[in-house]
Amino acid sequence: MEFGTPMDIQIYLNKMKYNSEEMFKCPANVVKEQSANCTEGALFAATELKKLGYKAFIIVIIADNDDDHLIAAFKRGKYWGAVAKSNTSVLRFRDAVYSSVRELVMSYFDMYFNTKYVKTMRRYSEPIPIDSFESYLSVDDGDYWGIIDGARYFRLLSDEMIKNLEPADPDLFKLCFALSDWNGIYKAE
Repeated sequence: MEFGTPMDIQIYLNKMKYNSEEMFKCPANVVKEQSANCTEGALFAATELKKLGYKAFIIVIIADNDDDHLIAAFKRGKYWGAVAKSNTSVLRFRDAVYSSVRELVMSYFDMYFNTKYVKTMRRYSEPIPIDSFESYLSVDDGDYWGIIDGARYFRLLSDEMIKNLEPADPDLFKLCFALSDWNGIYKAE
């Protein structure tokens, strides 16, 4: 399997079944089993982006009362883009048009909400180079949280901003979850 562009990687991930199990498969097993969750998809995509010659990174998005999300970020020139596997249809690919990591992450904000219509993004990690843990990915399935837990995280919103957030748009809510595997959707409290 060979990819020519970041979008080729995204299309490949989109065709895979969403893995709703609490596990972490290495990229080779993602291909073998043709399923991935966002962590597995981000690790797979970052590995493939590197093969295409991009500097590839993992960025962790932290949510409140919702699933966290991992994206595979890349730079084209001085601009950031991302490839991502998601159980929702709107938290996936981003073209490399964002001038900062924060701007890239914020492009997900209005579409990042839980099943109670609450916008849930709160923090994000610094870009973690795939080179810093690539050797782990070729070995076997495992728990990669120790590698990403050591990253620095940045707050996205002030308390005042959080207090004044509007609920998610109902039409966007329907679109977001239209193709979802409800076994893998976080059940908001």
